[in-house]
Amino acid sequence: MKKLSEMFAHSVSDLRAAFICVAFSLAPQCLADPGNFEQTGNLIIARELHTATLLQDGEVIVTGGLDSNGFLVAVSELYDSSKGAWTETGRLPISRNYHTATLLSNGMVLVAGGVGDAGELTSAELYEPGLGLWSETGSLTDARHAHTATLLNNGQVLVAGGDNATSSEILSSCELYDPQTGTWTATGDLHDARTTHTATLLTNGKVLVAGGQGKDATLSSAELYDPATGLWTETGNLDTARANHSATLLHDGTVLVAGGFNNNGLGDLDSSETYNPGTASWSATGNLAAARELHTANLLLNGMVLVAGGTAANTGSEPVTAELYDPASGAWSDTGSLAVGRYSHTGTTLPDGRVVIAGGLNSTAGTLASTELYDPALPAIQSPLIATGTVTLPFSYQFIASGASSLSVTDLPDGLFYDFDLQAIVGTPTTEGTFAVTLNATNGSGTTTATLSLTIQPQPASGPVVVSATSATGRTGSPFNFQVVTSGGSPLTRLSATNLPPGLTADAQTGAITGTVTSDGSYLVTLGVTDMGITNTFTLELTFTSNLNVPVITSSDTTFLVAGEPFSFQVQAPAPGSPDPTLYFEEGELPPGLGLNEATGIIAGVFEPLLRQSIGPDLAGGVVTNVQLFACNSSGCGAQGLFFLTPTGAVNISTRLSVGTGDNVLIGGFITQGNAPAQLVARGIGPSLPVAGFLANPYLELHSGATVIAANDNWKVNLGGGSQELAIENTGLAPTKDFESAILSVLEPGAYTAVMRGVNNGVGVGLVEIYNLGAASLDLSSEAHLANISTRGDVQLGDNVMIGGFINQSSVPIQVLVRGIGPSLADQGVSGFLADPVLELHKPDGTVVTNDNWGAVPAEKTAIMATTIPPTNSKESAILLTLPVGEGAYTAILSGANNTTGVGLVEAYFGDPCIGSSCP
Repeated sequence: MKKLSEMFAHSVSDLRAAFICVAFSLAPQCLADPGNFEQTGNLIIARELHTATLLQDGEVIVTGGLDSNGFLVAVSELYDSSKGAWTETGRLPISRNYHTATLLSNGMVLVAGGVGDAGELTSAELYEPGLGLWSETGSLTDARHAHTATLLNNGQVLVAGGDNATSSEILSSCELYDPQTGTWTATGDLHDARTTHTATLLTNGKVLVAGGQGKDATLSSAELYDPATGLWTETGNLDTARANHSATLLHDGTVLVAGGFNNNGLGDLDSSETYNPGTASWSATGNLAAARELHTANLLLNGMVLVAGGTAANTGSEPVTAELYDPASGAWSDTGSLAVGRYSHTGTTLPDGRVVIAGGLNSTAGTLASTELYDPALPAIQSPLIATGTVTLPFSYQFIASGASSLSVTDLPDGLFYDFDLQAIVGTPTTEGTFAVTLNATNGSGTTTATLSLTIQPQPASGPVVVSATSATGRTGSPFNFQVVTSGGSPLTRLSATNLPPGLTADAQTGAITGTVTSDGSYLVTLGVTDMGITNTFTLELTFTSNLNVPVITSSDTTFLVAGEPFSFQVQAPAPGSPDPTLYFEEGELPPGLGLNEATGIIAGVFEPLLRQSIGPDLAGGVVTNVQLFACNSSGCGAQGLFFLTPTGAVNISTRLSVGTGDNVLIGGFITQGNAPAQLVARGIGPSLPVAGFLANPYLELHSGATVIAANDNWKVNLGGGSQELAIENTGLAPTKDFESAILSVLEPGAYTAVMRGVNNGVGVGLVEIYNLGAASLDLSSEAHLANISTRGDVQLGDNVMIGGFINQSSVPIQVLVRGIGPSLADQGVSGFLADPVLELHKPDGTVVTNDNWGAVPAEKTAIMATTIPPTNSKESAILLTLPVGEGAYTAILSGANNTTGVGLVEAYFGDPCIGSSCP
């Protein structure tokens, strides 16, 4: 396993955007000490209006600016935080201030524009850290200062707006720098010319420009730049026009704008507001204690924002105070004070979480050489401080702490270890007892220590045992799904869950924990599983983060394996705010023949079963094994479980037909079998079909006998009241058009009918589909499968013949009998039946089996009669096949001989999967 520590010099756990350690479940309440500023080494040359850039090696380079005599500074300086000292590095070929400095993807620093001895500059220069030298690169088309420069996801740099005092012009022009060619090219102009504005790269790759000084007044407008089109579009306006403000991208993807100056009569501002990219709107948030402009704003490792210094023309002074913004509460609070007030300074967040404040201007002391370090207080440990594991069962516990640069764990019981890269305790415990495990979270301020009370219980002598993952991560504000799975119970096993995070519910029968959590935190959930009067308890750690830098696994927690068949599964773990790559790891044994690519997250290979694997008690229901997955980058790790199952037969059945009115609606019957209820999704599809004359607005009903047990018109609305949208989306089977229908049901073994018609007697081609989601039970002994589908309707010509399909996914061969029925429908009182059905069965390999009259071939007739369900009329059709191991899609087409039409019925009967020695 390649360790993350080899890729990221500073691996931190950053899963909670809060500074206060709140009591999530059994974690104790604790308040972190406020941060403080300390003096560190002075700049070699006092300067203001300079830039500061964090290099890839963790050093900070300060460039340009004005010295204490008002002269331009050519010398650049490097700050080494380990020594607290500045050293001289290369000199700029052209001295400048009011410029921009951008760290490129290749590690070099691009300086562009600004004001030189003769006015605004078009020149740009590159700093190469390895050599400590500056060199000239391509020049801007427009000279400018007080502009913005933003590194785009494609590696180019967007320069926007600015001021050209020489021509007395505020600019709307924008340019792109290409590091590959060292040249600048024009791109789309801003709608509003502006200077002293802010530019923020959003998690979607677009750039948000906000406020600034316009040609006539301070601006409230905001614009979005789309690199794909090179164009700007207007977005919601700020509540308050402002310039010389700050803008900070928060962990949840929103943007915080704070302070600034308004020359429309308001002066210096204490107001703040946030931009939500999802709604393209601004909303007011808490006010600063002190109005300020030309301050710095830095995102801390714990997700809070530090605002320091600035000037307040309203009071004629520079506030020495600093303030912290908490995204969770939307409020500002005081933190440590600067030794000296300053504005037009720089603030840089170091890899260890501290912030270095350098230089600037003080109205009394003049231009400053002093440098201060802000230490953001001790880390706060937020993972629950009680957990339970079980002897011989895999265990994982995520260590969650905000503001930490390193984590460590000691005093673990036998069988468990702390994995620094996964930031989790993992392994299989071997010794019973209760253990006091020491958790240490460290940053530049020191170490926070807590004790985890870890109980390792004996494996229960009887009753169900939870064998699913013991920790999982979700995205705050997004739908979450976790499947609790048990072994050693029966289909009657039931789940109880206490201490669930607000917003989640647990289904006692299926074991699904679903919902949306709206606040960050790490929670300890107690799971109780009961069967035949025996209840066993286990714990589950659930962590929710709004930090878009942290990967969260969203791929399915189950997948199917077939022996000897190629297999591929993509672990999906989006981290839309992170510039770092995500690496993937597993704890536990993958099925034989499979391997995980840690760079791509693809599990692939050919399943080669050896002896039956088990997790604790013997596993039933076709489970091969399970693993705990982790997706990690430098911001943290997301966890989720993955079960590998062997499938048991048809997983999807469907029928397409021209849907008429009256008796000519689409009527589909199906049978479920097994020892447990089946969880199914039934869909009525029309508008998304790639055919002319589709059914515009399908209406779907499920019948048990003569009783309608569920109905739906538009899938996002449950006709019985309430929304079913989230539940269906969680299955991954949501229709693509709002007018289509879907029903999620739990059905006991038996026969059911799906009826699809058009709303307001609409007609057209429609498709009914039944998807088997498996047994509606949390225990692995449960099994439910589709045994039959039969669809009746009006068989016409061309695209309006009857088309039935099914997807087989089985680890053993199974038999299927497909029948095309017409004449015998007269016995059921159906008039206008299809007199001579012809059946085609299209196999996954492209071959086609055709049958007109089912008894025409003696050998085939004998085999079909042996099923005990042959057609009763010689004009009807039947095809008997043994479906091989593996996944395959089959299509049955029913038409009339010699282009005849009429009411027909297509049916597919699935035999029980063969077991052991009975397999061919």
